[in-house]
Amino acid sequence: MTPLAQAQTITVAPFSPASIPVDHPGALLLLALAIAASVPWMLRKGILSPHRVRAVGASLAALALGTMVFWGDKVQAQLQELHQAFTQAGGQTLTIPVQTTGTTPSGSPQGFLPVVHTNQTASSLRIASITAPALSTCFPLGVPSPLPVTPARPGTQCAVGTTLGAGTACWVDVAQLCTDAAAAAQGSHPSQLQADSDSVTAGAQTSGNVLTNDSDADGPLTVASFKYQGMTYAAGATVPIAGYGTLSIQSNGDYTFTAASPFVGAIPMVWTYVVQTGASSTLSITVSTPPVNNAPVANNDTTTTDKGIAVTVAVLGNDTDVDGDSLLVTGVTQGANGSVLIDAVSKNPIYTPNAGFVGNDTFTYTISDGKGGSATATVTVTVNAVGNRPPVANNDSFMTGMNVALTIPMPLSVLLLNDTDPDGDTLIVTTVHSALQGTLSVAGGNLVFTPATGFEGNASFTYTISDGNGGTSTATVNVTVGSAQAPSVVVQKALVVNAQGTGGVSAKFPITTALVDTDGSETLTIRLSGVPSGIAFNAGTNLGGGVWQFTEADLPNLMILLPGSYTTTNTFITVLVTSTEANGSATASVSSVVAMKADYTTVNLSTTENGNATGNSDNEYIQGGSGNNTINASSGNNIVRGGAGDDNISASIGSDMLYGEDGDDTLIGGFGSDVLVGGPGNDNMQGGAGAGENVVDVFVWNFGDQGAPATPAIDTILNFATAAAGNLLAGGDVLNLRDLLQGERVGPSNGAGNLANYLHFVISGGDTLIHISHTGGFASDSHAVGAAYSTAAETQRIVLVGVNLQSLYSGATTDAQIITQLLNNNKLIVD
Repeated sequence: MTPLAQAQTITVAPFSPASIPVDHPGALLLLALAIAASVPWMLRKGILSPHRVRAVGASLAALALGTMVFWGDKVQAQLQELHQAFTQAGGQTLTIPVQTTGTTPSGSPQGFLPVVHTNQTASSLRIASITAPALSTCFPLGVPSPLPVTPARPGTQCAVGTTLGAGTACWVDVAQLCTDAAAAAQGSHPSQLQADSDSVTAGAQTSGNVLTNDSDADGPLTVASFKYQGMTYAAGATVPIAGYGTLSIQSNGDYTFTAASPFVGAIPMVWTYVVQTGASSTLSITVSTPPVNNAPVANNDTTTTDKGIAVTVAVLGNDTDVDGDSLLVTGVTQGANGSVLIDAVSKNPIYTPNAGFVGNDTFTYTISDGKGGSATATVTVTVNAVGNRPPVANNDSFMTGMNVALTIPMPLSVLLLNDTDPDGDTLIVTTVHSALQGTLSVAGGNLVFTPATGFEGNASFTYTISDGNGGTSTATVNVTVGSAQAPSVVVQKALVVNAQGTGGVSAKFPITTALVDTDGSETLTIRLSGVPSGIAFNAGTNLGGGVWQFTEADLPNLMILLPGSYTTTNTFITVLVTSTEANGSATASVSSVVAMKADYTTVNLSTTENGNATGNSDNEYIQGGSGNNTINASSGNNIVRGGAGDDNISASIGSDMLYGEDGDDTLIGGFGSDVLVGGPGNDNMQGGAGAGENVVDVFVWNFGDQGAPATPAIDTILNFATAAAGNLLAGGDVLNLRDLLQGERVGPSNGAGNLANYLHFVISGGDTLIHISHTGGFASDSHAVGAAYSTAAETQRIVLVGVNLQSLYSGATTDAQIITQLLNNNKLIVD
């Protein structure tokens, strides 16, 4: 057989050991070998006799034995030196190249070129070892089947122990070496591969690992290559397929597929991956195309109303969406002769004609399907002229003590607060009359109702109103004299307490309550029930069984005391306030529920000046330096104090307590019921993770956070949830002004009391501006929403972005009306 053509010849670099010196044991050994070779010739020629041969042989044997005994270690050492010199780097350790004769269509080797090694030294050399090649060197795309072989060829095959004389050669069977490497990789157990599948939307990306469900008892698996549509790619390659997407599979099995958009390929796509042992399996990827959203269709509407009468227009009734998506009115324009707003409950537009307007008016509205589709249509409103319609007077209620006169300031506008006129006419009180169980009089510009002496119970009188156009109406003023009435009560329904360290902690427990009676004949008692064992208060009496009792004097500085390491996710404490007549003849009560969450942390992380700090998922206490800090508390129930400077503080999932402290700070509470205290300066605060979060966040202002008169501190709140504040996991956000305001008080039945002297509301561009005089400096103002106010007395301003409290609370026109709504919905905490 003709030998295959050789691509390389491996040549050993010359190796010429020094001649063996005559006094070296090797010289004696050569001498002995020469003598032994000469003996037969000398016997044939008669030069030596057998007897002399035996004698000489014995002498030579003795000489050889002595030589080996005396120089044996040196002989062995010399042989080892020769071997080491041959296998060292620097030219004596030979590199065997692995070169294919060609590749198959799949990229696997068809065969390997054998390598010839020629001994070019003057000495005989022995092959001490042949190192097997790496599997990836032979088969970078995985072990093929069948394995390539090299046909038999003449000459000596290189093997461990082969001796090559000077100038002789042997050949290395590279194919066999690669076969041995494949056998070692495949081991004694077959690879167990399972098919994989995945799915993704067109234009999106997915990832995973194809080896997660594969195994091999002989060792870990790696991906050598992968194939698609007859093409083979090495592991680690990124393969784009036009119209399909891009796939990459790494040697550790990780894959990433990015689907094209639009996707035009076959479904599913099936890729084959090959592991280093040659076994293969598949990865099937299904690509789905998202449906195309169709825009809704908005159709024009018409409606009618009478002069001065607002009308709600159910505009969605004739609007359609072919995809069946739910539609929502997202915007309106204003009419030329009337105003339009979106009702907070029905989500329909409400059109209110301008006073005195009669005729046709139009406005537009926009709808959305929630998936990017929108449409706009026009509403035509016909406002009809009508004759004068009478006003509507509604009954009023007041309370006074036994033998205590009730005083109502003239011109009795307080009686008109709940009276209406369908034509929008201005109303006045024309007469008061028909007093029962008392008398009426006018004194000092006031209407005075004096109960009958010693009377206790229900008294009344009537009043008549006029619209100035001939329309009148009469209502009754009910006066409760001396009987016990339910007191007012306002509580912070979501209480978050986080502590640093494992020791106990105290927190303010705000309860605001007031008696309704004015004769001093009633007393208040406050009871808390459902208090967990181990929790105490700094005042009051523990009645046992989780019940504590307090007096009104205990409330301003009431603190809840939690034991060390105390945690709770949602403990409910019921607040019951009872008003009792001094003689015990009558009682009335009102109750509310506080949801409390408490946790603690032992992790303390301090920042430096102008530092950054990022927490982990633990509960943490993070104290900022005096510079401008950026602090991200991550998840967990955290306490963060920004320190002086303009700080950016944010948290993630959990109930957090964030303190901006001095400076213009930004506070973001993230998801969970959080407490945010901006501190002095102009701060931006956001309690929730975004619009629509339905958990309670509490925004707190303390005395000292305010600015100077006429130069107020301005704090801005984003995503203020307007729903009534419920427990920790349901409800809107809360404004806690209890410590900031000085001398304020809530009125009977959660009325505004004197709070209009402290709070004034202005609606601007869809935002609500709350102007605050923390000392009650607005007493002389008109207290109408949006009216002028005493700017020189303003010390604090709160901006509720995107919140219109006037619209939310049915078009409230006075500060007192908005305040009462905030109190009744547990959204305002004051004394």
